[in-house]
Amino acid sequence: MADYRGGYSIEIEIARQREQEFRAALRVERRQKRQGEVRQTAWAVFARRGVAATSLDRLAWESGLSAGGLRRCYPDKTALLSAMLMTAADARIEAVALAADAAAPLSITADTVAPSTIADADAPPDAPPDATSARARLLAMAEAYLARRAAEETRVHAEALALVPGSVAEAVAARQRWLAALFETELEALAPAGAPLPTLTGMLLGMLEAYETLPAASAPLPAPYAALALRCALAAGSGADGGAGPHGCPPPGSRLCPDDGPGDPNGREQLSDRSGPLRDDRGVSGAAAA
Repeated sequence: MADYRGGYSIEIEIARQREQEFRAALRVERRQKRQGEVRQTAWAVFARRGVAATSLDRLAWESGLSAGGLRRCYPDKTALLSAMLMTAADARIEAVALAADAAAPLSITADTVAPSTIADADAPPDAPPDATSARARLLAMAEAYLARRAAEETRVHAEALALVPGSVAEAVAARQRWLAALFETELEALAPAGAPLPTLTGMLLGMLEAYETLPAASAPLPAPYAALALRCALAAGSGADGGAGPHGCPPPGSRLCPDDGPGDPNGREQLSDRSGPLRDDRGVSGAAAA
């Protein structure tokens, strides 16, 4: 009888431990979900009001939380900004890497790529398989980048970066370098021999960053914009002057393609004309959605 009671007590203790572990995991899950909701609200509120002008109390009100509830998620604004920057950088890297993996295998051939995909990037009909594969991956990566780079993040990023500790700023910069390395690796298969890959990579990422500054009413869809950005980077790498030609780069003077011109105020319209139909919402293709 004693042995039976002892065994029964052990089973009860194990059940209690499992229940405690389950409840702890549930609390962590709920806290992480609430933190994500707070970060999502913070991007919108900071973009609308400015980081410095928005208090945690105001943010709590916008989030539908009490001041104490918000501080249980993030004790101060610095912790919130650090989490916003780090999670955004990590999510962008993950989205771009997944898009590259899903876009095309290394053994891809021109016959296995959708004709519209090759046409968008102006791939030569006799392009080698590796170049066609790299082009398909770059287009998918660029679209994924556009999908993860929201307009609110673009407006808030610089101000937020100036307010976080140096260690966080360096961690964000390291992730940006990692992201640039992903693009540079794919560009290496397409760029002409001797082309400055870091410069071309920065040019491509700069054009992708500029997408969110375009008015929604005249901005092209992400897919043709990504293809255009790639064409401009490759045109610059081949020594092209940026004029309209086989690369499809906007004319000289357009602010949407790198050149030595003074800048054309009609650059956005030129881009829109070359990028097909316009749409107010900037939806992305299923392959690029995060």
